Amino acid sequence: MSDGSYTPKKALEQIWGYLEELHSKKEYAAENMIRAFYQGIYGPIKLMIYAHEKGVMVSVNPVVERPEDGWGKSVRELIRTLDSQGHMVRIGQDEDGDIYVKVDLPSNEVIFGEFVNVFLSLCRISEDLLVPIWQAHAYDRMS
Repeated sequence: MSDGSYTPKKALEQIWGYLEELHSKKEYAAENMIRAFYQGIYGPIKLMIYAHEKGVMVSVNPVVERPEDGWGKSVRELIRTLDSQGHMVRIGQDEDGDIYVKVDLPSNEVIFGEFVNVFLSLCRISEDLLVPIWQAHAYDRMS
């Protein structure tokens, strides 16, 4: 795809092959989107891979669903701090208040090694966030 012939469809076809090599369960969620699954320590992790004209976005959403009573100040500050420290990885809340992690690959070529690093790193980061998020939430509820 480095010959300037990048299209979202070609990117997803290439990524589908990469997911095959990773033995990841996967399915098309929409025309330009793949839903992939990775077995993490705490259970399955769902990743969304979206190809668009400027590149590919890979996300785990939700890492943690917003609890019924919402997130308190400590969780919001934790997310804001973690997001400000990331260079490629974005951590935030979606419109429902669920916490997500994502990476945008602005390249017109999705290289196997780069994709695998992003895929596995997002899985690891999403699992590493669980304990601090729930600790901060518990602290907010006690305050």
